[in-house]
Amino acid sequence: MMIDLTDETGITLTELLAVILLIAIVTTLVITMASHIFTIRNIQAYKVKTQDIANSLYNELNTYSNQTLVNQKTATDGADAQSLGESGKYRDSGGSWTVKKIVKLVDADTAQVLDAKSPGVNHLKLVTYAGNQDLNFYQTPSEKIKMKVHFVKNKYDTQVLKRGENNYRDSFSVDTKVYVVFYKGEINWTTYISDENAPMSIESLKDDKGSDIIYTRVFEITYRDDAKSAGEVAGNGRW
Repeated sequence: MMIDLTDETGITLTELLAVILLIAIVTTLVITMASHIFTIRNIQAYKVKTQDIANSLYNELNTYSNQTLVNQKTATDGADAQSLGESGKYRDSGGSWTVKKIVKLVDADTAQVLDAKSPGVNHLKLVTYAGNQDLNFYQTPSEKIKMKVHFVKNKYDTQVLKRGENNYRDSFSVDTKVYVVFYKGEINWTTYISDENAPMSIESLKDDKGSDIIYTRVFEITYRDDAKSAGEVAGNGRW
């Protein structure tokens, strides 16, 4: 018995190529979606970790700001009394009132002291002015993420008030505003911080660098100089 094979049908080359193309498109879409989900999860994980770092930084600075750091030496003359009273715990005899902040910010990898114009770092160290002691260390969750911390002393009010002036206020506190930014890439900080004790233009920063900003935090710490307010240290007015 003979079988006729002349009526045989099958897949053409064009149909085969179409199937392969369709599979490739579906595979690409699946990989893209998976990569996107993975990226979102990474960003969320980084955000949580940077929030934890910012919280730790706040707790450390707030605790440190409440410690007694006032120089207890006795003033021997008027100039010394004024220096003690108006300089306060964050300035020594040769320091600048606006430059000397609650602590020194140091790049823990290079030991370089950071200022307002310095770039962010991966590994930040807080160092006390009193005794030059390491207070704490902070490591960003990824080498691609940098951490920028900026202090504004007395909210950009640099005037030291003295008894007898018209605007004198009997105040014994220092208010420090702290800006914390975690970001990727490079940022020219002179665009957003005009000088050493100027506030950070954080809204402009977010507008310009939104996709590179992982997390931002702004908080304030205020402390009272109990020794000075009780009359144990010479001087009047705000510092």
